[in-house]
Amino acid sequence: MAGLRQQAAQYLGLDYIRIRTLLALRRKLMVRQFMRQPGQLGGIIVMLVTLGPLVLILAGMSAFVYLTAPGIWPVNVLALVLVGLWLVWIVLPLLAFRMNEGLDMERLLIYPLRSRELVASALLGTLIDWPTYFTLPFFLAILIGWFTSPAFWVVLLAAVLGYLHMMAASQLALTASTGLLRSRRFRDIAIVVASLAGSSCYFVTQGLQAAARSLGVETLQSVRPMFFLQWLPPGAGARSVELVLAGDWPQALLWLLYSLAWLAACVWAWWSLLQRVTTGVTIWQPRAAPATRKVRLASTRPSSSESLLRWLDPCTRQMFIKELRAMWRIPQRRIGALQSIISPLVLLFFFGMNGRAGGSVPSTWVSLMLPGLALFSAWSGSMNMLGMEGRGLPTLLLSPVPRRHLFTGKGLAIWLVTVTPLTILAGAFTLVARNPSAIVSWLAMLGVALAGIAVNIVAAVYLAWPFDEESTRRQNTGGGCASALGQVVLVPLAMLVAGAPILLPLSLGAFLNLQWLQTGAALASLPYGIILFVFAATQAGQLLPAREAEIIEATRWPSPR
Repeated sequence: MAGLRQQAAQYLGLDYIRIRTLLALRRKLMVRQFMRQPGQLGGIIVMLVTLGPLVLILAGMSAFVYLTAPGIWPVNVLALVLVGLWLVWIVLPLLAFRMNEGLDMERLLIYPLRSRELVASALLGTLIDWPTYFTLPFFLAILIGWFTSPAFWVVLLAAVLGYLHMMAASQLALTASTGLLRSRRFRDIAIVVASLAGSSCYFVTQGLQAAARSLGVETLQSVRPMFFLQWLPPGAGARSVELVLAGDWPQALLWLLYSLAWLAACVWAWWSLLQRVTTGVTIWQPRAAPATRKVRLASTRPSSSESLLRWLDPCTRQMFIKELRAMWRIPQRRIGALQSIISPLVLLFFFGMNGRAGGSVPSTWVSLMLPGLALFSAWSGSMNMLGMEGRGLPTLLLSPVPRRHLFTGKGLAIWLVTVTPLTILAGAFTLVARNPSAIVSWLAMLGVALAGIAVNIVAAVYLAWPFDEESTRRQNTGGGCASALGQVVLVPLAMLVAGAPILLPLSLGAFLNLQWLQTGAALASLPYGIILFVFAATQAGQLLPAREAEIIEATRWPSPR
């Protein structure tokens, strides 16, 4: 087998030993990365468990179409799959999803390696990257679905060209937008767009279902996606398969050459831009700030926000304002705040659709909906409370702020962000569904959110992991297995125990239709939450000084080696 690989490399004019060395280096760096940041391995496992079944279902459906669909549909689905993967591999890297890590070409350019060897190692090395495994089921479905076809070898060549197009276009998009991706403004916009896209899955699903119901069999038969997809680089390969099945081999060869020419042009453009980036010349550079800018003198009068918060201790007030500003300025934290606002709106839309359809929502479910959402939002919004300070945590801990005020200010800011969208949801639901149970649920939600944040305040002293607020990647956790298990298993259980004095009588009153029990639990919720919150902030403030050194070490982002 090694002899065949060496002969193939020599036939393509490549040095087999150098290619093998570069691939071994890439594999070693990938293993070392997972050893230094075990949290990434956990994130990959979670993604495989959540997205893996969906990928397998879609790949299985495509294989079923290849094997059983009549007429032109197998070829059209082949074009849709190849073009879809190609577009995904272009768009997702621009939205801060690193689809293929690869080697640092800027460092390898100083070694006596030829351009063709570096390009070949970069394209072949993508087989090692874990995002590539999400595409393998689709290519396996192509092999299975077309194995008995007379055009199998053309299909195989089209699939290989589609894979190379996918990887080369991804690298070209990243290299061409190097300066743009390093812009903080673009990174903020990309994360917001990704958050909105992920939160709008329900609306997209409803739209697709409505479109599928409106389309008839005759309309589907008249659709010809190949007419548009054939001009795209991966679609040209599918067009050649269609021509081979029709017996037109000369035109099929021309379309394959067209796809190959696109691949050569893409690789050449990528390599040329990479050399320009290495020499310091890039395109899409972020606009530099003006050399001279007017400096506004700070007003001595207190701001409106500080005037509204005069009832708070000065240290708590400043910590509260700082936390709100950090939630908006740091992209990775802003996405959590946006999701906490969008999720209730999606629920409101869902119930509104059900109401127009003639359905009704039980009062029992309404009474428990808001406290459950509040507990979940409090868990997700207040986890890793100290680690979220990022590189500024040592400076914060050096300040003479009493530790209980530190936790109180941060906790109140998180509580405000948690309850604001839920309050809007409760008011809108009361008006739309005319269900008074939402008012009782809203009162209970206020205290349950405080109780959940109180648990995470204490957990922050013992469970902390690094958070890189400047990272352009969405995988920015370096926490270990113990911190992940504690935050995912132990903390939610502790939150349920802390919220049980409110949730249990609320649930019992809802199921037994005891309005007095629900009302009593809701009225006692806020005082109970305040007492628990103050107690947790005080205890955490007393425990933190003895563990500051351990927390700084646990949240320190590993330096590159």
